Amino acid sequence: MTVPCEGALQELTVGFIGMVYEEITRNFRALHDKHEVVVGVQDLPLGSPFSAVLNGEVDAAIAEMPVHESELIVGFRFPAQDQLLAVGLDHPSAHRTVIDVEELAEVDLLHRIGDAPAYWKTARTPATTPSGAPITSSAGFTSLEQGLTLAATGDCAGLVCRPVAERSLRGDLH
Repeated sequence: MTVPCEGALQELTVGFIGMVYEEITRNFRALHDKHEVVVGVQDLPLGSPFSAVLNGEVDAAIAEMPVHESELIVGFRFPAQDQLLAVGLDHPSAHRTVIDVEELAEVDLLHRIGDAPAYWKTARTPATTPSGAPITSSAGFTSLEQGLTLAATGDCAGLVCRPVAERSLRGDLH
């Protein structure tokens, strides 16, 4: 066992939103195995990606872009992911393979509830389509599971990235 250098990072608490994928946990294990850094994790509310890191509750956060807070430093950026529309099996869009972004004006799109800045919430749930058509968003959610359940049981739809969709396979969603 090696003795860490004075001032060397020994513990790291990482906040995350939604899911932490295998690629990330593999890196957490590598930090521990190679550098003896103990990595703790804390689930963050979907609609509050920055508060815990700004308040010092976590050392870093895995959060979706964009980030405009001057107090935060954006480190590693994950590759952009396709956005998919999660809907219940009875939803009018359930069996479509492609939905044009303009067609979001025809669905009731779920929005995240929390203290995130308006620009960040708008990036997750736009108020209008690119051509300016309004997008309805009558229901909100605070956790990934709640959002998926609302989409599965109601007339609402949720935008999710491909990795979330692939790792959240449910028989009641399309």
